[in-house]
Amino acid sequence: MPVEHGGRVLGDLAVTPRAGERLDARTRDALAQLVPVVAAGLALASGARDLERAKDAVTRARLAERRLVRRELHDGVGPWLSGLRLGLQGARNTLATDPAAAAAVLEALQREVEERVDDVRTLSRSLLPPALDEAGLEAALRDLADHHDADGFAVDLACGPCDDLDPRVAAAAYAIASEAVINASRHSGAAGCRVEVAAHPPGPPGTLDGRTHLVVTCDDAGSGVRQDARAGVGTRSMRERVEELGGTLEIAPLAPRGTRVRAVLPRKVAP
Repeated sequence: MPVEHGGRVLGDLAVTPRAGERLDARTRDALAQLVPVVAAGLALASGARDLERAKDAVTRARLAERRLVRRELHDGVGPWLSGLRLGLQGARNTLATDPAAAAAVLEALQREVEERVDDVRTLSRSLLPPALDEAGLEAALRDLADHHDADGFAVDLACGPCDDLDPRVAAAAYAIASEAVINASRHSGAAGCRVEVAAHPPGPPGTLDGRTHLVVTCDDAGSGVRQDARAGVGTRSMRERVEELGGTLEIAPLAPRGTRVRAVLPRKVAP
């Protein structure tokens, strides 16, 4: 007997009579009353498993973001603060004997401080951009592109209509685009990249067949990814965000040179 719940077939209930007995009308009536109970139990168990997987995915995403912050603090801000302390001490030591040299050191430190302030702002934008909540995905991506353009890394952005996106999908799409652009600016050696965000109708297998999906692509014409390169915190964070929503992520070389990051996300996700 088919076991159905909410219009979806969960499986089949197979019943075999004992030797010398048969499944008469009374037994079948009892089974008909039992099947909904079995279906509710199966649906509850399946929902519990889905909830547990979702919790695990959220936990992994949060841990990835914490690792990202830890990496930036440990590898970037931390050593720079140590250097700033030494620089200030050097300026202090020479202030009385060589004021011009001390002034030059302080001027260099000021420029460095300004750069590090921009780095912190970039990190904060990649984690929680204000424009995403206030004006939507396209505005947040425009702000991201303008910020990198101002820093000398050109971002060519093409973003289709994204008004009805699930907030979780919008947040994931922004985080993936942001991390891909940061990786391109830091590691590709290219002068810029192209980011495209567009919705697509249901397509063939491999593109979330049966659901309208959102595709986030970042292309650069840089040096490409080495075959022996290990995935960093940012790459793992992108992959976990995609998997959390049931999407796909591909990082592949471009011909004749460069790298493509392509994420396919469902436009709508279950509550």
